[in-house]
Amino acid sequence: MTITNISVLETTAGTTANEHCNLLGYYAPGDGGGGDFYWQPANTTGDNRGTIIVVAGAGRWLRADTNLFNVKWFGAKGNASTDDTAAIQKCIDTAATGRIIYFPKGNYKITAQINLKTGQTYTGEQGDYGIVDSPTPTILDFTTATGNIHCLSFDATIGATGPTIRNLTLNCGEALTASGITVPTIPTATAPLCKM
Repeated sequence: MTITNISVLETTAGTTANEHCNLLGYYAPGDGGGGDFYWQPANTTGDNRGTIIVVAGAGRWLRADTNLFNVKWFGAKGNASTDDTAAIQKCIDTAATGRIIYFPKGNYKITAQINLKTGQTYTGEQGDYGIVDSPTPTILDFTTATGNIHCLSFDATIGATGPTIRNLTLNCGEALTASGITVPTIPTATAPLCKM
């Protein structure tokens, strides 16, 4: 079965356990939020509108591949005007430790604090030439967030290896200072991690 978007998927029950569904997009076909799901009529896991889609009174559609978590699965648009804060945080909160949070090319508007989790990797899509400074980088835009870059929070404890950030451009809108910012240990093997 092929479904055009999340709104249609959450009203469409499968007919047999493990039935396959190809979702074409989150809002519209080709927007990056699509993927493969399978039907589980007896599953009672809560809806997160990204990897688990509840069909009221019928069952759940479960995303087939959850090794990498794409922020567009949760409704982020990356179009520089839509507030993507809630969608990005939902993606981060849903993904377990050790998972990759993936930002396809785009400019993601962030208007409030984003809480990063230890053990996750946050990566943007590499540009046309495989480098961060390519003509089309993935940008996290904090310029409209109160406190700008101070709204990027790391949960790492002392002595712990924090989250890994790579292939992302952070548009802060202010000069960075050491005051109030705790940056986790960044392994040199993954450099360049981000451009600020």
